[in-house]
Amino acid sequence: MKNCEGGKVWTAGQRRLVDANSEFVWKVKSKRLGVHGMYDMPYQNWARNEPNYYKNNDKACMAMSSETNSDWTEVKCSELLCSLCQVSIAS
Repeated sequence: MKNCEGGKVWTAGQRRLVDANSEFVWKVKSKRLGVHGMYDMPYQNWARNEPNYYKNNDKACMAMSSETNSDWTEVKCSELLCSLCQVSIAS
């Protein structure tokens, strides 16, 4: 993540609807895996004070940020960020 500007990377999390009361879901689309749809998000790892959607704002997408120890943060869907496809975690 350190090579990405601002230390943020996209995840597959998005609001179900662009609405302050809409829950976040995993939005997945993969022709290779034959998967397409929105899936509930039972596990959540939001940074402190997130999500912080404000009315008349398009912050409906989710990113992980090195500034928040890889906790999730809500961002505008129009931001240019790196994509996160897979992470290997050392044991």
